Amino acid sequence: MDTCADLFKNASFGEDSEFVFCDFTQRVIVAAILAAWSLIAIIDNSLVIIAVMLTKRLRTATNVFIVNLSVADLLTGFSFAWQVLAVVSQDGWPLPNWLCSVVSVLGTTGIGCSIHTLGFIALNRLLLVTKPLSFYQTVYTCKKMAAMITLTWLVPLLTATLPGIFGLVQLGYDYKYKFCTFNDRLKMAVWYDYIIVLVNYPVPLLVVIVSYVKIYKHIKHHSTKRAQFINAAWKLPTGTRQQNQLQIDITKNTFYVVCAFVVCLTPYAICVLVDALNPAVPYTATILILNSWINPIIYATKHPHFKEIFKSICFCRCSEIPEPTINFLRVIRAKSSADFSHDGYEMGKVSTAPV
Repeated sequence: MDTCADLFKNASFGEDSEFVFCDFTQRVIVAAILAAWSLIAIIDNSLVIIAVMLTKRLRTATNVFIVNLSVADLLTGFSFAWQVLAVVSQDGWPLPNWLCSVVSVLGTTGIGCSIHTLGFIALNRLLLVTKPLSFYQTVYTCKKMAAMITLTWLVPLLTATLPGIFGLVQLGYDYKYKFCTFNDRLKMAVWYDYIIVLVNYPVPLLVVIVSYVKIYKHIKHHSTKRAQFINAAWKLPTGTRQQNQLQIDITKNTFYVVCAFVVCLTPYAICVLVDALNPAVPYTATILILNSWINPIIYATKHPHFKEIFKSICFCRCSEIPEPTINFLRVIRAKSSADFSHDGYEMGKVSTAPV
């Protein structure tokens, strides 16, 4: 293997040598950041999944994709937690090589699934905001959504594994960056980064940009129209106006999620593909994993429904969770609202009967 000592030896004799992430102090700093980001990603993405499990209010077509995004980010958090061990180890990957290969595939698949899911979320918001509800419901049936979710996982998984299966790369420990990715010494290995980026980035990004541009134009057009006919607009039922505003707020929230992903992913993609920027790759990787825990933070502060559920979970006020889906939550809600007198207790028993 090429060690850091070999690199410096080659450099001293005037030989050309590529960048190798040798500085152990820098590696410890990167590992510490990855460890912190991974822990946060695991915790807050788990919170998103639990929130959807606990209440029917979050059971919407859009939230199916948001849960899928959280699962992908959760997987990314787990894979980067293993990367900490790879980065700080001074003698290469200390565990079996197959485990390092698995970590590589999981990380690539999780990140790829995230951006494909964001593409489907943008398309979902476009159809919900700009098309009739009847058309939206014909597109987002259970079978069709299952196919969409499968596609978000299948494409990045095949992208991560097929090059290794066909011998283009050898998945495992990368001595250049000290990560579990792939051995970049094979002749065709240079194409692996291009395959990963080109398959998982341009098309979903194009879908995202086109979708939100169309949504913006649609909202702007209707806002102008409503301003021109303000009196007629305010004759709409209050519930209809509130529902329209809710959809606009949720659309803005998903747009923030997309912006965060683009900002976090783009530096890493550029640095991997441009040789001169290779020394920045380990640090842009810490920005990349940053995205995996930003999304739930956006939900907690911006999404009107998730914000309410998160608050109830974090403050252990399960009785306040609206439309609970689990029987014991219904029991808690019923008992919290019942008096503790004998008569009140009997009423509480009746109210906790299965619904």
